[in-house]
Amino acid sequence: MGAIYLLGFIPNIIMLLWGDSLYWLRQINDNSINTVITSPPYFNLRNYRVDGQLGLEPTYTEFIVRLLEVFDEVQ
Repeated sequence: MGAIYLLGFIPNIIMLLWGDSLYWLRQINDNSINTVITSPPYFNLRNYRVDGQLGLEPTYTEFIVRLLEVFDEVQ
């Protein structure tokens, strides 16, 4: 897992998080978020040089499984 950062926080208004999405999603209380905006990476298109990054799985199937884990946490 790469670096985990809290980029900004205004209580009860906005929180900007940067890092492993599953890590952050698991830190947030259930039913406490109104909106999630995401732009998941395409499979094997970019390398941000972060260990364990989404999008660089060995197979497309493994990529989809990890992406679904993220979406399950968002739900």
